[in-house]
Amino acid sequence: MCNCFYFYLVFKYSKLLRDLPIKKLLSAISIEDAKVAIGSIFHHMHKIKTIEYPLPRAVKLVHAISRDLVSTLQAIVNARRPMYMTYEEFELIGQTSETLFARWDDLLLNFKDEIRDLQKSRHGHQDAGIAKEYHEELITFRTRLHEIRGIRKAHDELRSIVEDTLINDPEIRESCLKKVNAAYEFLKEIDVLGISPDLNKKYDVARTKYKNKIDSVESDLENKIQAILEAAKNDASEMFRICHKYAKLFSRPKIQATLRKYQEPLIQTVKNDIHQLELKYKKKIRKVSR
Repeated sequence: MCNCFYFYLVFKYSKLLRDLPIKKLLSAISIEDAKVAIGSIFHHMHKIKTIEYPLPRAVKLVHAISRDLVSTLQAIVNARRPMYMTYEEFELIGQTSETLFARWDDLLLNFKDEIRDLQKSRHGHQDAGIAKEYHEELITFRTRLHEIRGIRKAHDELRSIVEDTLINDPEIRESCLKKVNAAYEFLKEIDVLGISPDLNKKYDVARTKYKNKIDSVESDLENKIQAILEAAKNDASEMFRICHKYAKLFSRPKIQATLRKYQEPLIQTVKNDIHQLELKYKKKIRKVSR
């Protein structure tokens, strides 16, 4: 009788795993497919309540599912060569991924609540380890995707600023664009969404090379802005004209620092101009009153 009972438990547990719709996730060809798949998986996991599936195993099973989700998302996104997409296309993938992550968070929260309730109701208050559970791979992947979105956004903004702002300075414009494009090549050569130790190292190296190249672009722009501001520091009108012309460049940190150097001279120049206007006005008043 005892053996029959254990055979029955094994049968129930095996059926839970056998019927788990994991293939939907593993075969997903779009982020939306993956989002639907995790919904089906967590819905199926509700059965742990009726068959008294061991809670620690259920927690570990969801951890394994989180790793499968990462593998699926990597395959889906990498199939479209993320660093070769236009910025708009990649950003759409990022936004769609965020909806999936939000869905995962909701489902996981409900799952944790269910596990805690089952812990209280089952004999012995079995500790499922849910409080210590940490889906490292998924968190790392989400962080990486968010970082790449930020890099691509900043890169696209810099390229557009250089193209639009320096249209009348073709030599420095072409030099800067060449460096911007060369910097991006470092990221195109690697799997930016790979999170294994080896791929993490390659990503860190490529990111550093990219940053150093972009820093050199900002240094070139900083030197140009500094030179023209220095030449115009005694002419408030010219400084305002320059600030207006290159306003978009001032979003870059290094160029912001350069502008701040000339804020005080600009203020002083404006004060001097106002003082000169006051003197001229007073002279006119004196002439009229004679």
